[in-house]
Amino acid sequence: MERLRVACASDTETKRLRTNLEEALKGQFDVRFVSIDRTQKSVIQKQSPDFIFADCDLMNDAQLGDLRGFLVMTAKHFPQTPVILRAPIQERETREALEALCPDNVLGFISTGRAYEHISSDCRRMLQNKHREGFTYAY
Repeated sequence: MERLRVACASDTETKRLRTNLEEALKGQFDVRFVSIDRTQKSVIQKQSPDFIFADCDLMNDAQLGDLRGFLVMTAKHFPQTPVILRAPIQERETREALEALCPDNVLGFISTGRAYEHISSDCRRMLQNKHREGFTYAY
């Protein structure tokens, strides 16, 4: 199986989160971390990722604004690079709000309630289905 390069962006810089995400992804992907920040363009450019995985808590308006700016930056500068979001999508209102702000390069969403061990296979599935219409979800 081909090892893909992933830029893993997070709005929470806790060691536990990074460790869990890296453990979940490193079996199938070469993982490099960036922050959810529109200024990360040059860092992502140097990494030349096959896809971008963004993990966001969306606990407040500032985090939502940062995510919006980050997604706009990825759509503008990396339009061919797929983005997968891990976010709290269990509530319909949150899910619909996220869908509304997502550019075309966002493939789908993985729920923050989903066990870490499923994230790699969820990402692979979303990447394989990237040409279908609409978003893909993993709860």
